[in-house]
Amino acid sequence: MRLIRQITCPTFIVHGTDDDEIPIAHARMLYAAARHAAPPFWVRGAGHNDVVEHAEDEYFKRLDTFLTSLGPNPSSSSSSASSAASASD
Repeated sequence: MRLIRQITCPTFIVHGTDDDEIPIAHARMLYAAARHAAPPFWVRGAGHNDVVEHAEDEYFKRLDTFLTSLGPNPSSSSSSASSAASASD
């Protein structure tokens, strides 16, 4: 639990409400302790390994929203530009 406070990048927490392996309370504590947490996704009725089966469309919609909120990857843009510059030499 203490390590989540050291994470400095945006964090997206997804957890099934019926998880028998790791209680939802643990996920809620992680979310509360995270420094840069996006809105969490508590998947009603999902267990430990079946989040997608319970909420496939909503899961991918929220994941896409989270990833889009991060903006473009600066390192991939610069490596593309670098590759293009090398190709024109």
